[in-house]
Amino acid sequence: MNELYTWISFFAAPLLFILLVVYIYRPSARWKYQEAKKVPFEDQDD
Repeated sequence: MNELYTWISFFAAPLLFILLVVYIYRPSARWKYQEAKKVPFEDQDD
């Protein structure tokens, strides 16, 4: 059983990381992150 957990973590961890990177850098997410980076500066009263 310990060997099963080793193989799962060996393949699942890099696969999860790759899927996360693909999800973040997908072309349709660009506008979402473009808008999100402006949020901290929207309500500033100078």
